[in-house]
Amino acid sequence: MSVRQAVTIDEIRRMLVAAPNEQQALFIALLWYTGGRCSEVLSIQPDNIDKGVIIMPNLKQHNKNGKVPYKVVYVPEVVTSRIQAYIEENEITGFLFSGNGLKAWHRGSAWKIVKRIAATADVIKVGRNGKFTPAWPHTARHGNAEYLYAKTKDILFVRDQLGHSNLQNTQVYAVVSSEQRKRLVEEVFAELPT
Repeated sequence: MSVRQAVTIDEIRRMLVAAPNEQQALFIALLWYTGGRCSEVLSIQPDNIDKGVIIMPNLKQHNKNGKVPYKVVYVPEVVTSRIQAYIEENEITGFLFSGNGLKAWHRGSAWKIVKRIAATADVIKVGRNGKFTPAWPHTARHGNAEYLYAKTKDILFVRDQLGHSNLQNTQVYAVVSSEQRKRLVEEVFAELPT
């Protein structure tokens, strides 16, 4: 059994502080708030953003015509307001995460950026090779899903936010920690005599 590596809310805060510039901080923030895959977040353009809503391609799904469908992801309005301000200040018309506005960052470059920021923020996870390594973009997706489920206990909401077509893919995030289990047992059985 593999353990999903997830960035916690405290770790994402440290990464946001450690980001060397606004563009990289926004990338980290959008990985977390949208729960998007790295390539999905890299594809965001100004016309994909509205108050509290971001429209992103769902890169793991294809419709009958072989085209990539889009998913609607809800984020706090303060996040989209910050993005809109960044777009206006920097006169962005193309991809939000690019060097020149025309071509999005390469996925490999984005991974290096995230890993460098994670290393600076001391956000370390266990990689597939079993060794400790700075967090990578997908750990923000897992963190988002675990955080949303912990706060809402609504697996359908988490599924829709992530863009999963199969609920079984989302159920891995419906985890209860041993601390939560102990607390729940105490609460559930508190009224019973001993």
